[in-house]
Amino acid sequence: MGESALIDKETGRIFWEGGISNTLTAMVGSKVRKLLQVHHLRATILSSILWIGIVRALAERWTVSDAANKALRLVQWTLLLLPRFDAWFLWIVALLYGIESYFCNTRQYLTHCIASAEELEAYLEQLREVAPRVEWKVRSFHYEIISPTLAKIVGALQNMTATSPLEQLSEEQALLANSTDTIVVTQRDVPAWMKRKKITNFTIGTYQYQDCIDKTLAGIWKRAKGYYYETSLAAPLSKITLSKLLVLSDGKTRRDYFKQQATFVSEHCQSDSMAEFATNIVIPGFKPRLLAIRHRLDESLRARMALHFVSLPWFWCFTLLGLTAPYRFWFDDQCDELRVSVVKETSVEPRKIGGLNNNKVPWFWSRDTSVNNNDDGFMAKKEESNEFRILMQELKLYGGPSSVPLTNKEVVVNQDEELRNDELQDVIDSVESASIMAKEETSSDMV
Repeated sequence: MGESALIDKETGRIFWEGGISNTLTAMVGSKVRKLLQVHHLRATILSSILWIGIVRALAERWTVSDAANKALRLVQWTLLLLPRFDAWFLWIVALLYGIESYFCNTRQYLTHCIASAEELEAYLEQLREVAPRVEWKVRSFHYEIISPTLAKIVGALQNMTATSPLEQLSEEQALLANSTDTIVVTQRDVPAWMKRKKITNFTIGTYQYQDCIDKTLAGIWKRAKGYYYETSLAAPLSKITLSKLLVLSDGKTRRDYFKQQATFVSEHCQSDSMAEFATNIVIPGFKPRLLAIRHRLDESLRARMALHFVSLPWFWCFTLLGLTAPYRFWFDDQCDELRVSVVKETSVEPRKIGGLNNNKVPWFWSRDTSVNNNDDGFMAKKEESNEFRILMQELKLYGGPSSVPLTNKEVVVNQDEELRNDELQDVIDSVESASIMAKEETSSDMV
């Protein structure tokens, strides 16, 4: 599954996915690494070539200078064993080495490093609270010939090399050979490098829904290797890979989604001869990769030293020294991998909370009881939220229950719950008294 996906809850079908496929990349990458028994293969190869070139250059310089016979023999053996690379080739390898280091996963994790449990909790909870936005983008365009004169020359050359006479050529080729005003008609015969795309219309639309529930999931993907794996201790670092999933809750929501999409496409794709359509799921503040640091009271000396070297300056320092591959091997041993899927379940209509249909409300069901009914839905959502929070606390990525202060918002919510429970009890008492009075009236009528 990709970094973003649109899923139908009833059938489990994936209607759309975008971004890099995190799971597939991890699975295929692990198979390749297991087969080759080498991690960070590109960095290892490029670093090895650079070091071979540097060592050979130093050996050649050493032979020029005066030195002892034993050292000279060693240098000569080095020159015989190591291959020789030209300077231009080493400069290209150095450039590729820098580009590969910039785009590697290690640098991306270090760039989005979160240093405290409180900061990580605030970030993930903010992702869970915001509503998603589904964007549809349509670009209408056509192709224009860059140089009509050059197109005529190319067309004439094509006609000269044709084996059939002019009368047997296609209509478009004949027009190109004999006319000067039919460039648009003959675009398919012109090479691609002679045409350019001209965008005439660009429109963005959004999917409109009524309700959304967060059902974010998390789980350990890989345990840290080495010392932390052997001692069963939690690694000081955790690589967090995030994905965003939009779930259509039922068939009615699915039909409404594709109806809105079809309406948008039909309105904006007819303005030119060609059109491109794209879908994108937007969650404000979303980052595909994070690095979380676990601060614990029982940290060992090994963990404290590891945290000292986890930073972008240290990464670039080792990279400039040609030691980016050893740094990445060490970095992987300090991290476990966590997958977090930010799941947003949308619905075309508001949820029916408490199992009651809004169209069939009993006569005794007052506004106060409907408020309490909404509280039931609030408590259900709160329980789902607590499950994710408890899991993150068990992974030592969130602060513990005792260390999390009670905010003013939670105090207000608790006070509101007490007031609403009192109001509900008053409603129940009034309903019971009304039923008793009704029974007394029916019994008196019978007498």
